[in-house]
Amino acid sequence: MTKLGITVFVLLSSTLVDASIYVRASNDTPIIDLGYAKYQGAFDSANNVTNYLGIRYAAPPTENLRWKAPQPPAVNISVVQLANTQPQACLQANQGESSTNPLENLDKRASASANPEDCLFLNVYFPGDTVPTESLPTLVWIHGGGYVAGDAASFTGSDLMREANNEIVLVIMQYRLGLFGFLAGSEVEENGDLNAGLLDQDFALRWVQTHISKFGGDPAKVTIWGESAGIVKNMIYHPGAGSVLQHIVAQDGRSSPQLFRGAITSSTFLPSQYFYNDTIPELLYSEVVSQAGCSSANDSLMCLRAVDATTLEAINSHINMEGFFGTFVFVPVVDGRFITQRPTEALKQGKINGKALLSFTNTNEGTTFVNQTDPITNVSLYASTLFPKFGSQQTQETEQLYANLGSSVQQDDLIMGESIFVCPTYYLLNAFAAFANSGWKVPVPPATHGSDLVYYFTSSLSQGTPAFNNTDFLAAFQDAFMSFVVSQNPNEKINSTITPFWNLYSQGDTEMVFNRTVDGQPDVHVNTTNQDLLRRCEWNVYHATSHGSFKARKSKWGKSLDCSNILLVLEFHHSPTQTSSRRSKGGSFDLTFILSLLCAVVSSAGAAGNSVPVIDLGYAQYQGAFDSTNNLTNYLGIRYAAPPIGDLRWKAPQSPAINNSVIQQANTQPSPCFQAPPGAASSNPYKLSKRAGADVTGDPTEDCLFLNVYFPGDVVPTVPLPTIVWIHGGGYLGGSAAIYTGSDLIRESKNGIVLVIIQYRLGVLGFLPGSEVKANGALNAGLLDQNFALRWVHTHISKFGGDPSKVTIWGESAGAGSVLQHVVAQDGQTSPQLFRGAITSSSFLPSQYMYNDSIPERLYSEVVSQANCSSKEDSLACLREVDATDLENINLAINEAGFFGLFVFVPVVDGSFITQRPTESLRQGKVNGKALLSVTNTNEGVIFVNETNPMNASLYASEVFPRFGPQVANVTARLYAPFGSLFVQDELIMGESIFICPTYYLLNAFQGNAWKGEFAIPPATHGSDVPYYFPSIEPPPFNNTDFLAAFQGAFLSFAVSQDPNEKIAQTITPYWELYARGNTEMVFNQTESNQTDIHVNTTSKYLLERCK
Repeated sequence: MTKLGITVFVLLSSTLVDASIYVRASNDTPIIDLGYAKYQGAFDSANNVTNYLGIRYAAPPTENLRWKAPQPPAVNISVVQLANTQPQACLQANQGESSTNPLENLDKRASASANPEDCLFLNVYFPGDTVPTESLPTLVWIHGGGYVAGDAASFTGSDLMREANNEIVLVIMQYRLGLFGFLAGSEVEENGDLNAGLLDQDFALRWVQTHISKFGGDPAKVTIWGESAGIVKNMIYHPGAGSVLQHIVAQDGRSSPQLFRGAITSSTFLPSQYFYNDTIPELLYSEVVSQAGCSSANDSLMCLRAVDATTLEAINSHINMEGFFGTFVFVPVVDGRFITQRPTEALKQGKINGKALLSFTNTNEGTTFVNQTDPITNVSLYASTLFPKFGSQQTQETEQLYANLGSSVQQDDLIMGESIFVCPTYYLLNAFAAFANSGWKVPVPPATHGSDLVYYFTSSLSQGTPAFNNTDFLAAFQDAFMSFVVSQNPNEKINSTITPFWNLYSQGDTEMVFNRTVDGQPDVHVNTTNQDLLRRCEWNVYHATSHGSFKARKSKWGKSLDCSNILLVLEFHHSPTQTSSRRSKGGSFDLTFILSLLCAVVSSAGAAGNSVPVIDLGYAQYQGAFDSTNNLTNYLGIRYAAPPIGDLRWKAPQSPAINNSVIQQANTQPSPCFQAPPGAASSNPYKLSKRAGADVTGDPTEDCLFLNVYFPGDVVPTVPLPTIVWIHGGGYLGGSAAIYTGSDLIRESKNGIVLVIIQYRLGVLGFLPGSEVKANGALNAGLLDQNFALRWVHTHISKFGGDPSKVTIWGESAGAGSVLQHVVAQDGQTSPQLFRGAITSSSFLPSQYMYNDSIPERLYSEVVSQANCSSKEDSLACLREVDATDLENINLAINEAGFFGLFVFVPVVDGSFITQRPTESLRQGKVNGKALLSVTNTNEGVIFVNETNPMNASLYASEVFPRFGPQVANVTARLYAPFGSLFVQDELIMGESIFICPTYYLLNAFQGNAWKGEFAIPPATHGSDVPYYFPSIEPPPFNNTDFLAAFQGAFLSFAVSQDPNEKIAQTITPYWELYARGNTEMVFNQTESNQTDIHVNTTSKYLLERCK
């Protein structure tokens, strides 16, 4: 038998490893078959480690694959490749030539002289000379380098293997850098892939999931680790830990499969992360195109792909050299797919991958990024340089805040270091702590940024041995990290060390300090997070807002932390020590200066004089206004959908255009949608309802799809609150968000909710029916607007402190009718479920015809006729060209011509959103939501009947329900004959058929989890209850404190807990039985002597018979 055959036989006989994967070769090192290639490593006998160096994990990202997501390597299994040589590094950026460059004269790490574009390789290390038979925890190291430099060869894997007592498998990866890895802009998004460098890392992590078991690693026990300072070519850079942060928030924390269980960050690096199509990324793209000579090309990205890599690397180096002192140009962006939103927002929402976190910072992170030889000695000037929109008050406050923290240069260091490194680390810790995962925090005074690296890799760097080369200290420090890799807990030590028990960060904000005493002894002890540091981070919330707000769990003084704000201008701001006249060598402008101006514009809206959080919605940034009188924050006029104009008229709502280059002030009520205001005749029912169009605020407009958000206090709540979405009434032809004062409901909830008030298209623009609309548009556009707003809430309300899983929708009149429509929408199978609870105050359900019934078709034809579109081949296209004002006049005329008390443009059965008559869906129990609270007024129909000219009941019934034949109309007349005058009979027919009976249909559909109330305070007509919800609209006639607390408390308690009996405050309301138990209702009334009268009643069986 040959030697190879004997080896295979021995391997099969003596190990548990699959022989189809592992084969011995003449050098006795295992050959690993990856399916696409076979690799044989080299055994390092000095360290008892086997190395596989330069394993290709992706195809060369060259030519058409430049700026594309990584692709699998070509299959090449015909030969065994020797994996015993370090891979070539990815193309790097050189240091700047200016003497003011912050990165000169620093410790360096050697790199290969050749920097090919084909660089997607990784190294694997396992202990011993054979593949471990028991799967070991796996550590994946992501190198640093400012996203512009670094490589795998700079790190000696045997260091970490030794420190882990050979209990791990190690992977060190490479990824595309600089403009090759992080070129952004709309062109890249459309014809390539953004964040290619991050996608390389993700591809490598997926490679680990697939292949690491072949090297003895456990894919279920992967920890990713990055360090912020990679030291390359006299430059100190920092993305490794930043990359770890990006993977934690990638894909909204839902990476599938989960690629790691634990994460370690050493000096978390989080510079400004713009949206890919922000002005700054677009400007960078244009500058690359210009310097590459591609400006005149029809397809600029295709032109760039044809440019020689050496030329691109020269451009890469030049643009990076132009960056402001201590900042970096080509960094990750928000791409909308892999990184879906700003990382601070994802962390705030707890959208994280991984289960445990160990984070580390150095005490003096900012020192190497501030000009130490020519510092700005005036701290106020330094602050105004970093934040050019600071007024004199803010700059003076900054100076006072840092005044007692050493010299002026030390104060500059702190401002820089805390904003980019230290505060982002707290974001991470709070994200893991708030969601019951593990997090530890480690400061190492008095180290500067990157000085910790030699303590991990003691044989990798040119500085040689660690400065504090104490055996006990090294064992304690190194073991903390390796123990975490093995067990996800630094207290489960690999070896016994001097480190005391290490509490979770969330338990008292404790940190482990690794230091030494004056006499050179180890000093490893527990400390409490520096409260002054947290206060400085908090100060940034109120005075340097420029991004989406990050609100972590509350600090000990009751305010939330937010350090993201200070980051924006830090990235690109022209140094006052450099001349602003210097021009870029290959372009037509000074890149540094232009970027500084752009940053100034971006930060201007929120920087001066407004401490309210800026909320980043992905497509826009909004800053609200704090209402100190009511102790709540308002965000008024947030756009939730694109303007429904032009071709979008009578179409389903569309997402808003992206506009995040400026911060929009959300402090003004939005203009209402077009209305049908009160008619001229004195008998028009709208004269009695102040919620109709005449009382709206602002000039009505077709561009009206906005909403208002309100949350309690002046900072975003850190504990997610139940959310109410209020849908205004107005007969589907009037009303707006501005009518309702959000502070009323917030106050009534004892600051226990977040509130959203929405607008939607009305009248002819929101509810035009007919076959033409079905074929070439969208029916029930107003309902679709509401649905779109509810989906907006589901996506974004957490950014305002609301809980998307605890949404209650509430409406009055047509708003309650809208709630009913959403309850039955899509056969009760709306996905995702957009609300858990529903409240209806006077459920409004007029006749709901099929969209192509003769009545809707006749209504469509009337609109076409009045718009002079009857002769057009495409009548709907003609209507879309009609001026909005003319359409509104048609809207008004048709509504005024309608029968007294009825409304013309109302929802129809459209066959897709509303699949059948709502009464049928309710009868079948096809409902969205889990709980219901419904209230009606005693005399709902009064204001909708002409009291000066009542009709006999038979005639009135046939007018209200034109499909009634004579027989049904006569039966109706006999049914209501005992109730007195013609007017009383008419108003009962109207009130019960349109408002009261639909409420009971709802209650029956929610059998077992529904409550019914009756508002009986005289006159108890339709709308009489509204001032009791919103007393700021008008004072309630029965302004009794106990009554108001009881009535309001019932609704707000339901919104919070879905049960009016779980009261947010004690009230006089007795126990409220579910409606299903004896048809019981809670009556809210007053006695003749003006005392409260709140009592339980049983629903009239005669009323229920009439409803049947």
